[in-house]
Amino acid sequence: MNFFPAEIAGGGIRLADGTVIPAPGQARASEGKRVTLGIRPEDFAIAPEGPIHARVKVVEPTGADTIIAAEVGGIEAAILVRERITAAAGEEIRLAVAPEDTRLFDPETGAAI
Repeated sequence: MNFFPAEIAGGGIRLADGTVIPAPGQARASEGKRVTLGIRPEDFAIAPEGPIHARVKVVEPTGADTIIAAEVGGIEAAILVRERITAAAGEEIRLAVAPEDTRLFDPETGAAI
């Protein structure tokens, strides 16, 4: 699981770098609340118009899957995709994640929200 410091804002989840992604329904009522956002590597999708900017560090084809090590908002992230990509270290890719595939945690206790 990838963990990102974030805040509920404007009906979405705002990451530390200002990126806003859609929030799961239960989070929308918690405007201004600080959270830790959890996203599993396999829940990211390569999306040319996606809101998440990632700087590629390593691309590792592993048969049917491709593992990407990248930096998202200053945080190391692991991304697992089913397709082959041609991005190289240092390049930027765009990602998306469905709201229902995000997990929110209390940053103080680590408890699921």
